Amino acid sequence: MEESDESKPSKGAICDVILSRDDNTHVFSQDLVEYDLKDNKTSLTQGILIYNQARSEESLKELKKKKYGGDRLKCIVELSEILDLNELSSEKVFTAWLINEYRDTPDSLKSCLSDERCRYHLLRRLVSFYFTDRIYCHLTLKQMISHAHNDQHPFKGVYSKFLDDVESNGSGQFYKLLSAEYESLYNKEPLELYDSPLRHLLTEEHQSSWCYQLLKEQVIVLETLLIYLYYTPTCKQTYLHDLISKFKTRALTGHPHTAIKHLITDLHKPLLVRLQQLQVLIVLVCMRLDNPTPEDSPQSDQRSLMQKLDIMFVTRLGEFPSHGPLILAWAVARCGKISQDGISQLGDKALKLDVFSYIRTLLHNLEPQEISNQLAVITVYHLVSRVLALFDDSAMDDEETITDVICQLLKFQTVSDMVIQAGEGDAIYRYINSSLSSFPLHFHSPLLMLTAMASSSRAAAIHVVQRLLVVPTFTEYLDANSQANLQFLTDTQLELTEDRPLFGGSVLPAGTIGLTADADGPPTVQWHYSFNAWDLLSHELAAVCYQPHLVADVNVQRRLMTNTRLMAATFKHAAISGEPAEMIHDSLYRIIHGLSSLESPPTDVLASCLDLSASITNFTPSRVIENLAVVFLPFFTNVADTLKRPWEAQIERSLLGHVLYSSECLQSRYSVLISSLKLVCSALTAPQDNAPLVRQQLAPVLLFVLRDVLPAYNSWRYTDAHERDTIGELCMEMVHSALYNKNSKDDGLAQACMQNLLHTTSGQTIFGMISMGSDLLDLAILEQASVEVSSCLTRHGRPSTVYRLGLCLSLLKGLLEVAQASKEETVLEASLSSKATQSQVHLTRVMASYTYHRHSNRLAVLSTQLLNVIAQEPGMSLLSSFGEDAYAIRSGLLRRLALRSENPRFKVVLVELLTTCVENQPGLLELFLSTNPDTEEPLLTITQKLIESDKQLTHICPGELLLACLNFVLALWSAGRERVTQKLALSKSFWQTVVTPLTKHLGDMHSGSMSHPQKANIFCNVLQLLTYQLYQREEKKEFSTVINSISQEQWQGISKFVHTELKFIIATKLNPGDDTLRHTAAIHLLDSYRMFLSTTHLAGQTLFEPSTCVSVMEDVLSTLTELVAGEVTQTYQRLASMLSSMLFELITKWSSHLTNWQHSYKELARILHTATNAGSDMTLLPSSLIGIVASLQLLNSRKLRRPKLHDSTVESMESVLSCVCNLLPATCSQLSSRENLSFTDTSSLEKLRVVLLSALFEVIKKLPESVWIPRLHESYVIPALLGSLAHNIKVQKDLQYVESCIALLTDLSSKLSTSKLISQTLAEHLTLTVSALYEGSSDLEVAAADVPKALSSWQHVMGQVVDVYAFLLSTQTHGFVSHAATFIAVHTDRIFLLMERLSTDLNDGSIAELRAFVHLLASLSKHEHQWTTEAGCAKVKKLLVGVCYLSQDCVALLHRPRAIQHILLKQRAGRQKATKLDDVDISSTRQGFLLSQGSEVHA
Repeated sequence: MEESDESKPSKGAICDVILSRDDNTHVFSQDLVEYDLKDNKTSLTQGILIYNQARSEESLKELKKKKYGGDRLKCIVELSEILDLNELSSEKVFTAWLINEYRDTPDSLKSCLSDERCRYHLLRRLVSFYFTDRIYCHLTLKQMISHAHNDQHPFKGVYSKFLDDVESNGSGQFYKLLSAEYESLYNKEPLELYDSPLRHLLTEEHQSSWCYQLLKEQVIVLETLLIYLYYTPTCKQTYLHDLISKFKTRALTGHPHTAIKHLITDLHKPLLVRLQQLQVLIVLVCMRLDNPTPEDSPQSDQRSLMQKLDIMFVTRLGEFPSHGPLILAWAVARCGKISQDGISQLGDKALKLDVFSYIRTLLHNLEPQEISNQLAVITVYHLVSRVLALFDDSAMDDEETITDVICQLLKFQTVSDMVIQAGEGDAIYRYINSSLSSFPLHFHSPLLMLTAMASSSRAAAIHVVQRLLVVPTFTEYLDANSQANLQFLTDTQLELTEDRPLFGGSVLPAGTIGLTADADGPPTVQWHYSFNAWDLLSHELAAVCYQPHLVADVNVQRRLMTNTRLMAATFKHAAISGEPAEMIHDSLYRIIHGLSSLESPPTDVLASCLDLSASITNFTPSRVIENLAVVFLPFFTNVADTLKRPWEAQIERSLLGHVLYSSECLQSRYSVLISSLKLVCSALTAPQDNAPLVRQQLAPVLLFVLRDVLPAYNSWRYTDAHERDTIGELCMEMVHSALYNKNSKDDGLAQACMQNLLHTTSGQTIFGMISMGSDLLDLAILEQASVEVSSCLTRHGRPSTVYRLGLCLSLLKGLLEVAQASKEETVLEASLSSKATQSQVHLTRVMASYTYHRHSNRLAVLSTQLLNVIAQEPGMSLLSSFGEDAYAIRSGLLRRLALRSENPRFKVVLVELLTTCVENQPGLLELFLSTNPDTEEPLLTITQKLIESDKQLTHICPGELLLACLNFVLALWSAGRERVTQKLALSKSFWQTVVTPLTKHLGDMHSGSMSHPQKANIFCNVLQLLTYQLYQREEKKEFSTVINSISQEQWQGISKFVHTELKFIIATKLNPGDDTLRHTAAIHLLDSYRMFLSTTHLAGQTLFEPSTCVSVMEDVLSTLTELVAGEVTQTYQRLASMLSSMLFELITKWSSHLTNWQHSYKELARILHTATNAGSDMTLLPSSLIGIVASLQLLNSRKLRRPKLHDSTVESMESVLSCVCNLLPATCSQLSSRENLSFTDTSSLEKLRVVLLSALFEVIKKLPESVWIPRLHESYVIPALLGSLAHNIKVQKDLQYVESCIALLTDLSSKLSTSKLISQTLAEHLTLTVSALYEGSSDLEVAAADVPKALSSWQHVMGQVVDVYAFLLSTQTHGFVSHAATFIAVHTDRIFLLMERLSTDLNDGSIAELRAFVHLLASLSKHEHQWTTEAGCAKVKKLLVGVCYLSQDCVALLHRPRAIQHILLKQRAGRQKATKLDDVDISSTRQGFLLSQGSEVHA
């Protein structure tokens, strides 16, 4: 589309920020709010005035200059005609609608504009959008003024600055703007199109909606004016006079403007009442009753103005009930300034208007969360408080109404805190004490006021508890029968002569003085006796407990409900102790049992008792649930069934089910069920020591709700529709708490809940709630004239429908994640994957529609996360589920992604959904990628703009969004989508964006908004992207230019960052959850960094200079030192393994750059010593030791020369020798018992053992024999090696270790000084064991071409063992002849077999074996006498004869060249075939094996 969102952000976005709840403001930044406020300053301050421009030919000409198409121009002109707006204003409305609401393709828009019927439908949508936009604008300004004075709000400074900028044009600027806006709304003429072809668009219904819109905007403007005037430091009297003059003929009269009078219906009357109340409150605020000082009070201004106001209040007000509070307030304000007769006259006039009844109506159903209501209540509080202080109570005979007013006031925490803080200095506080002085005779009034106070806050509840602990007077009727125990001191004073017990367990002692009174009824006496009211109230419960039939009396019901409601409001925040508490606990569940057992239980009384139980649950949940589980709540019929599969167990509904189905369903009132659900929710969320027991007792209750309540509650009858919403909301809260609360565990309750939702119709009920909620939200947005819908959206201070939908979406997301982890298909998944009928809409389309709703970011985020989970379902295609709405969904999501002012959290979850689509939903991804760049901004362009270098880590692209975008781009690269990635790869700006985190955002890890894991994951993605591009080895100028621009200091900084992150993890003790997250991020980062370095070397890139190479290796060595020195855990050893392998690779590749080899060797030796001397578990160490030992061996073999070694290096070698000698026997011992080892552990130990052998071989070359020979002897290295060698030869496993071990033994046996170490034990381990190499095999009978490579390699081992015997015989001479003779005697048959097959089909291994035997025989022949003595003359002669025949055969072969040629050709063909089968040559040399092992270190 032609409009660019970048230059003109959406006004709706700033509305979302300001109207969002306080718990969601953390996703926005002050920079974003400040930017949008600056851009939308005019529209926010001017409101409707910005549209109030007359239609003219000039505006039409200006519109035509923009060269719009004919259809679009026609639509804009028609919109101007309908709304009576200037054409340019209509064009702004149309453009804003395209940016924020339109979700289809541009072609669809053109076809819609060209079709007359579609265009008329579009015009209605535009009108609705225009009205909604105005409402949002008014609400935004209202909330902004409210939060500008809230010190706890995160954007207080931004809002205050904005308001100060507006007021900088002159004091009272806001008052003028709001007044002008109200005047414009009040004088607005109704929409009329009598002579227009568009008249059919304005039906009576639309006129009524327009009228409702007008009245609603007036309400919001007046609420904003109320807030502004309340917080204005000084309030001029001109405001007061101007407002009264303006209001007295308008809403104060109760009549609307005459222009819209004919449109008023019952639907609009609540708004008219609200307008009247707001005007009364605004005038009261201007009187400043809270601070009546001479400098600020209205009577301190000019006398003429005061006289005008006096005349106005006395003569011109008093016709309507709404004038009563104003007259009464003026009487209070002018007290002391005018005559007492004048004050009395005003007071009488107000009382005649029934002023307190009007105030009670004004305070009724005010939401405490609304700031305008809070200020209204504070204003009324000051009025009532001053009235009670100035006037006698006898003048106000309507005590019940005043009590109701005070109760309404005390429900607000601000008022309760003010009353408690003022104490006896507050008239309301004194009024409560006066009422309490007649307790318990007057039972209801004081308790009602204390109940309201206790419900406001925890501090107020504690105050009520303390207040009722000591009541100074006890009032009762003066009974004529008890006058014998009384002595009258005066006419009104008497004394008690004997002790008299009182109800509640206390005793009225003799000598107590009392005062009598007989005003209008029976005589009463007020005893000066302090008592604990909680004792009396608890005995009230006990009396009903044992006599439940008393509840049939209406007075008893009222008394019981007043009592329980006070306790419920108090115990919700504070608890009492002692005997009253025990009596309440014991009596309460008995009362519930008795009442619920009645044939017609009083549901209201029962519900109040359950509410009290719910409040007590906050402190003792286990006791409450245990008592109620016995007498009221559902229970399992067979406890044994619950131990195996609790979700299939049978339950008994108990008395709760009885009350529900026998009383509440018939009455269509569900107070008991609602209170029971609240009780269970409180028990699930309350802090508790024995949570498993409580959750076990609640399992049948939850099953009852899931089976009986949740699937059926929508079909029940209701007298109040709010009860249905409340039941659904509480059911969702209960299930959510059972599964995801902090007290929830993987126990029977969670399993029962999860399985029922997955495999029964209860889960499908959630689908129904989601589908029904979508329709309700659409109706609420499109039709602002529905009071019922609006009340569903904002009930009790929170959006009920939105909140319930959020719970459903969150719960469904968790259920699908569990279902995906299970192997069997669930009913929930089957319902989700089923095809929708023609009359139905697929559920995924409904979920996708929630992403359009801007008034609730939480719904958009949750629905997108849910789509992400559904996208991972196997066999689920979102594209086919979306159907014809797919293009509209695509356009809407892309537009929101491109919005500069969009919620960053929503962008994050949307990009995560696209990332999932790369692998699981290729069709949907192609839809997002295949946009027309001429009409829509492509996805790749939007993504690239989101992460531009100057936007990274700002309010436009915070760290979470940057990480999500990089994940998406990396997923495209990993999936091999070359068509997409090629476009990005050819963009220089893209690569500059990618490397920006590496070059500009390194910084200190302890500062900044990003956490360590997030920053590590960002760098991980960047390095992987660079690795992918380097691996392709395609020279792209754009990429090369960017990567070569990174300086050596920056490369060194990247290395420092990686190792700083690893060291931070080592040094910091974190929570378990954070620990896992940080470790995962660190492992991924290190792995990505290693891959990048390896790919750089393979690609032949020279990115690093020698100094950088040395710095990188030093960083690796330093971090490895700290890791090895830390605790030996699986995660730390994995990191150490990766680092040690990385160090070996770097030394191999950058050996020419490393100059100080001896220093590196010493550091590695120290690391090895630290790792092997800490008593660590050998199952964790091998993976990390392989690279360390391999690096030591590499340094030793390549660079360290004996004459040039320093003494410190020699000491390090000795340390390495000691460690190797300790590790080799331990490793061999571990591998001998493989039962407790996994495949991974075994592989690591085998590799470590070979590397240790190589390291030992290199060390003994450099050290003198006097050092290493004793060490080998002390550590029993040779016996351990021979034992493991014999075992491996016997089972023919780990060939590489066998060859390395034999090579080491061969080297040792060739030296006279070391041959003694092995000569004694070699014969014991190998003489008989090596026969396993040829026994049972047919290697000699298999053609050389068919011999597998592994088998051929094992055939060489026998010859190598024989060579060891030959070397030992040559060095030990006579001392080893007997062992060699025994070896020959054992394997004589093998020798003859080899001789016989020489002229046929021998392979290389057999030839080498025969050569070794012949060599050993030749050596033995030098000791013929001793050999003959040991083996016998006959056997020796037989062998010598065999050798002679062998010589003849060899000579014969030389005379038959064709036979030799045949054998050689056959062997060559076998080698070529083996090479094709296995291209990897298994080297038999130690050095070649070591290099191959170094690159395969286990990570």
